[in-house]
Amino acid sequence: MLGTFWEIFQYKKISEAGYRAEKSEVMSHANLEGITHLRNQIDTLVLANQAMWEIVSEKHGLTEHHLLTKMNEIDLRDGKLDGKLVKTHLTTCPDCNRQISKQRANCYWCGAKVAISSPFAP
Repeated sequence: MLGTFWEIFQYKKISEAGYRAEKSEVMSHANLEGITHLRNQIDTLVLANQAMWEIVSEKHGLTEHHLLTKMNEIDLRDGKLDGKLVKTHLTTCPDCNRQISKQRANCYWCGAKVAISSPFAP
């Protein structure tokens, strides 16, 4: 009798493991699709940035030295030359008065719309 209970228990554990494996496989495929989408967006942004740089450079006579100098200036605004924009700053939600990221379009806590001051605001 004990053996029967053990077999039922083991069968249940095997079924649960199979379910988790299937779920993980589905999530893995979804993550791969998301990564592919993000890579495509990055490729488009890189192409757009290159086009904008070439237009600005040609029209205003700027060099890569100008570009790199400005990039370093922006990078150093947080005191670290790390290739990243300034860390996200917080703002206050107009409805619930909780602190939220300036990058959010809606309050994390209450869902209220939050005015974005600049599309480039870190």
